[in-house]
Order: sequence, then C-alpha cells, then structure tokens
Amino acid sequence: MDDPLTVLQSLGLAHDAGSEPAARATAEAWLSSWRASNSCLPVALFLLSQPELKLSAAQRKALAAAAHGACQTQVTHEHLGSLFLRHLDNAAAALLDATAAAATAPLPPTHGGQQQHQQQQQQQEQPQQTEDAEEVVRELAGALASLALRSQAWEAPLVVPDLLAVLRRVATARTPPPQQGGWSEPPPPSGHPPLMATMHVLEALAWEVRHKQCSCQPSRRTAILQALSGAPEAGLVVAQALRMEGRGSRSAARQAMAMVHEWCHLGFAPLGLDNFEVLRALCRHALNPLVAHDAARCLAALFSVAAPKQVKTGASPSAQPPGGVVAGGGGGKKSSSASGSSDGSGRADLRLLNSLVHHWEAVEYPLMRYQDAAMDAVLVERIVECASREVLRGVTVVLCAACAALLPLALSALAQALVAGGAGAGGGVSAAASGSSGSGGSSNSMLSSHMGGPGQLSFGRHYADFMRLASVLLLHLRYCSDEVALVAVDFFSGTYLPALGAMPDTGPRAAVLQHFMPMLRCLTESLVLRTQLKPEVAAAATADARDLPEEARMVRRELAVMLREISTLIGHTTLLQYMLALVREGNARLQSGAPDGQSWVWLCCALYAANVVTRRWVSDVLAEWQVGGAAAAALVGSAPPDPPASAAATAAALSADRADSLVCQLVEVAVCAVSHRNTSSKLAGTALTLLGGLPPWYYVHAAAAAEAVAARNGGRVPPSSTAALPALQPSASLMTVDAVAEAALTEDVVAHGSGDIGAGEHERGSGEISAIEHERGSGSLFDPVGSMLMDLMLRSDSAPPDGGSGGGGGCSRG
Repeated sequence: MDDPLTVLQSLGLAHDAGSEPAARATAEAWLSSWRASNSCLPVALFLLSQPELKLSAAQRKALAAAAHGACQTQVTHEHLGSLFLRHLDNAAAALLDATAAAATAPLPPTHGGQQQHQQQQQQQEQPQQTEDAEEVVRELAGALASLALRSQAWEAPLVVPDLLAVLRRVATARTPPPQQGGWSEPPPPSGHPPLMATMHVLEALAWEVRHKQCSCQPSRRTAILQALSGAPEAGLVVAQALRMEGRGSRSAARQAMAMVHEWCHLGFAPLGLDNFEVLRALCRHALNPLVAHDAARCLAALFSVAAPKQVKTGASPSAQPPGGVVAGGGGGKKSSSASGSSDGSGRADLRLLNSLVHHWEAVEYPLMRYQDAAMDAVLVERIVECASREVLRGVTVVLCAACAALLPLALSALAQALVAGGAGAGGGVSAAASGSSGSGGSSNSMLSSHMGGPGQLSFGRHYADFMRLASVLLLHLRYCSDEVALVAVDFFSGTYLPALGAMPDTGPRAAVLQHFMPMLRCLTESLVLRTQLKPEVAAAATADARDLPEEARMVRRELAVMLREISTLIGHTTLLQYMLALVREGNARLQSGAPDGQSWVWLCCALYAANVVTRRWVSDVLAEWQVGGAAAAALVGSAPPDPPASAAATAAALSADRADSLVCQLVEVAVCAVSHRNTSSKLAGTALTLLGGLPPWYYVHAAAAAEAVAARNGGRVPPSSTAALPALQPSASLMTVDAVAEAALTEDVVAHGSGDIGAGEHERGSGEISAIEHERGSGSLFDPVGSMLMDLMLRSDSAPPDGGSGGGGGCSRG
C-alpha cells in the first residue's frame, strides 16, 4: 500500500479506457482499499509533488480526491504525530503547484493554416484543462481545510493565521520573493498563486464547517465557526485580491467573491468586509459583464447576512417588523453595539447594510443616476438596450437582495411612524392610488415619486432606501427581457406581497397598505405591460392562445398568479380601477391607430389582465353564493337553492362599492374592441373571452336589460321585481347587449377565422376560474358571445313574452 509505483500502475489501469475490464476492476478494488489506509495521504501528496511524472489530468484529480477523502475521515494531527507539519507543508506545496497550473497563459499568435488549426484545437481543449486544474485545486484546498478542522490539538483561534503562515512559508521557500518585499505586497502580474491558494483554503474551510461531510466533534466545529467569525485575516485577503491589477486580477476577484459568498452561508461576512474600498470594488465589479454574475451573487449574500434574522412570534415591534417577513440567512455572531452585528434576536447588521446601500447607490449605474427625475420610457429603453444581459441580470439580483433586506426594516419604521402620528398621514397617497393614469408618462412620474422624496425621510432611512431601490427594480421588471423580469417577479411575489399580506390585522395595517398603494399600482401596470406581444409575435398572432410562444405564455401565467395575490391584498375594486385605467389607455391607442398596424397590442394585454381580475371577482361571488346556499339548506333540510334564488343578495354583492360600474365600463370597451377598424383576431378573441366569462354579472342585470329591450321594441314593460341598480342604467345594459350581438355578426370578426378561445386564451392554472368558464365545446369566436346572450336574455325571469322573443332572436343571430 505504501509503494507509489503500485499506486501509479493501478491509477493507469483504472483510468485507461483501453485496459481489460477485469484488470480495471481489480485496479479499482485495490485503489479503494488504498484510499482507506493511513498511507493514502502521504503517497498521494508525494506523487502530486513530482512534476517529472507528468501525470494525466484524471490521475491528478484521483490523487487529489483521495487526499481530500483521507483528511476528511482518517488522518488527523494525532495520527500523523511528528510528521504532521511535514505533510501539512507537502499539502500546501501541492496546492500551490496546482494553483499555478490553473493559471493558464494565453496562446501565442500563429500564422498559416496548419498552425491556426492547431491553435483552434488547443483553444477547444483549454477550458477542459482549466476545469480539471481547478478541480485539483479545490480538492487539495479541501484536504488542508479538513486537516485543520479535524485536528483537535490545533487551537481553533490559530487555524486561520497558521494556515496563512504555512502557505506563505512554503511559497517563499519554493520561489524567491519579488523585489517589493514578499507575497503580502501587491502581487506580481502572474496571478499570484499564494494568494489564490489562500482564498481557496479559506473558502474550503467554510465549506467543510457548513456541510458536515468532514468527521469531527460538534464542539470542534463550533469552535472553528467562532474562530472564523473573528478572524481579521479573511477580510485582508479579500481586500488584497480586489486590489490586483493586470493579468490574473479577474480570476483573483472571482475567487475572492466566491470565498465571501461561502462565508456568508455561515451567517456572517468576513470580518472587516465593510471596508470602504472593498464594498466599492464589489459594486463596481457588478457592472463588469465579465464578472457580473460572481459579483452579484457575492453582494446578494452580503445583503442576506446584513438583513434582520427571523425572530419568534411575540417579539417587540422594534425587533420584529410587521408581518415577520425576513430576508436573510441563518446563524449569527456575538452582539456588538458598535457595528450593529446580529445577535440572533432579529436585529440586522445595520453598519454593513447601510454601507452596502450607500456604495450601491453611488455606483455609476444609469438607472440609479436618474432616480430623482421622472423617467422617460424611451430613455429607459435605450439604457436597457445598451446594457449587457449579464449586467442587467446581476443588477436585478442585487436589487432584489437589497430590497429583501430593507423591507422588514422599512415596514417596521413606517408602522412606528404611523402609530406615533396617529396613522393620519397618507390621504394624499390614497388619492394617488385611486386616481387613473391617462398615459404612460404619468406612470413614470408615479415611479419617480417613490425615489427618495422628502416625505419619505420622515419614515426613516431604510424606508426611503427601500422605495428608491424598489422603484429601480420596477423599471427592470417593466423594460428588461423576460429572463431578467422573472428575477424581479420572484422578489415581488415571494417576498414583497407576502410581507404586506402577513402584517397583523391589528395596528396600522390599513395605513401601511395605503402608503404602498402607488407602488402596488406601478407593480400592477408593469406586470400587465410585460405581457405585450413582441412585434414579430403580434404580426402572426391568431385568436388561439396556443399559437403564442411558450415564453409569452409563461409570462402570462406569472401575471395571472401575481394579479390574484394583489387582488387578495388590496381588494377587487381597487384592482379593477387599475385595470380600467390601463384599458382606457389601450383604447386611446387603438383609436389613434399606429403606422405599423399594431395599435391594438396595449389594449390586448390590458384586456387579458382585466379578464383575470374580473373572473376572480366573479368566482369569489359564486363562492359566497354556494356558502350561503349550503347554510340555508342546512337550516331547512332541503337542497341548496340556486344562486338566482336570492336575487336581492346577489345584486347587493355584485354592486358593492364601484366594482359593478367598473366592470360595466370594461365590458363596453371590450365590446368596442371586437369590431373596431384597427382590431385584430387576437384582440377580438381576448375581448370576447372577457365578455363570455361574466355570466353571473349578466344575470344580475338581466331584469334591467330585459325592461330596456321591451321598451325599445314598444312592448309592455312589466314592473321589475328587483331594485334598479345604480351603477348600470337600463340604457347602458341595452347598449351593451346590442353592441355585443352586433359584434358577433361583424364580418371583420368572422374574417379573422376561428380560434379556440375557450380552451386556449387563458392560462388558467387555477380551479377558481374553471368553475365559471362555461365551455360550450364548439371552440369558435361565437362561443363567448353565445354564452353571454344565453345567460343575459333567455334566463331572465322578468322578461315579457314579446321581449323574450326579441332576446331569443338576438341570441339566434349570435
């Protein structure tokens, strides 16, 4: 087992594809026994330290993995005894060699066809070679970290400084120090293997502590964890890596970010990382397309660490924000009033959080620079087009993490300010929330109103910071690609809306929601406009939603889910107001027309969203009918009555507040959109689907509509058994009925062809909507209209005989 030549022969047989299966199986069995022996670590390190052997990549990876496994489960300080330091130095030397090998040099320029072919082949093989070398580095760094973690005789507070000292001593002995005076000085332009090896070891140490694959006593793991939380060397190493310039600086920065990200999983950032220079460098790297992903992941982890931790129910308001929603990881460190460190009681690392927000807002990101002015849609689109996809996605990830960290503190500060002020401030916000936007410019002005207005400072710094960053995040949601927008959607659906919904009913819940109404409206509008069909998709769109690309259908599904969540939070009436404002804007664009013939796209997405909201509203009303009918049946011992049996209660439910009037206006716009000269088959199908999904609403108005139809035809108008509905006059009912019937016969709509509206227009995804779909089965454009006319005209109890025949005639035409 101690013979290195036997190990090499077995490795050659095990990794040689041309060897006999029996010989390969025998070699693998022997290697398995060798890995479990005490000689595994010294032999593996010896072979790795012999460059003249010219080991293959597979052999080097196998030896490094064997050394790592031995350190995780077998070898300790006590087992090695006096040889511990020698093997520690050998492991450090092997790690330094592997780190130097991983720093690949660029290929020299060549000329000629054969040389260019060789260079292209080398370029294709280079990524795999680099990946193999990095895997060897990770395994050897894990071996050193496991050795330090499992050695009980190694004092925990000295683990980090001793590991750094070993690497420095071995590096100094193997290569002469530069003229600057040592490896601790600014690194030479070769990538500085000692610094890279140090960061790999520190990252591996945090990984071994967290994943618990390394066999050690819990007390030892806890001691190492506490030592890491107070080790100042880690922050100095990160700062040195981020200061590097020239060749190798990018790989050093990436490794520093990976190390910080791994340490944040322990529940704390490396000590001293709130340094001005370090945070500024991290924020700038987030705008570099080459390292944007790594920088964004690192910054998101830092925001998560700085966020307030989850606390138990019943904590004081200062410790637990309203709703108790937390963004941020586990673990904590000792309390420090000077730095605001988390002590596990729910308090945030305010010093780190404030520094992160300050440096992120100071970075030269274009959308952050325009946060104090009304955003022009054309300007925003131009900025988004110029930015790379990696930067936009990385910035969105950072914004989501920052908003998640600030949201609990913002809610807590706002609630305390409202309680102290008697919850009386917010009338102006409510008015802004209930107003209608007439154009896209007003929406941009509303967005800019969130970006650090003077009134927000009265609610605390964290509230103002959250509103500014969330407003920029809304711009990303509205104008960036679908991939980037879905990242923002995850924050709003997974953190923002649940935080608002989890606020307790007692206290200033209503006042807090009132202050967030403008942002909820901007969120709703951004979500709706995300579903606008792209020009190439709109040009080929039909009435069948199954013809849409899967990407567009996925965005529509996300919209439906988010609208249901917002509806639950703010109520149907308020959300219907938002929908009506968007529909009116889309209708104005449709009336004005567009040279490219796509003036209908805005109205189409607005009607789609309105359909989701109205159907959710109707489904809730139907649920109330069923509950009321079941309760009545339980009292009298009979079958539940049909929903129409309680006409007065139904009318009162559907006419509550302004919802009935809002739905009426939506219906009128949808009717006009069906037969408009600028319409399309897609818009007509969407409008007819909305019209065909409201049978309960039509039924409530059937009596008033029947009276209007009879009066128009000169028939006898019977006394109505139900009270007149204030929100919908008979003339309006008549206009709606006749317009829909006429739209069903419009030649333009017929010319658009058929489309499976009933089955395809809505990405349903919810059992609530399916209960009121009224699928007729024919799958034509006339199904929604026929459904509406049947429910509206033929099922009316109060319609006279002649009026009924007139309604039937209208239905037969449809």
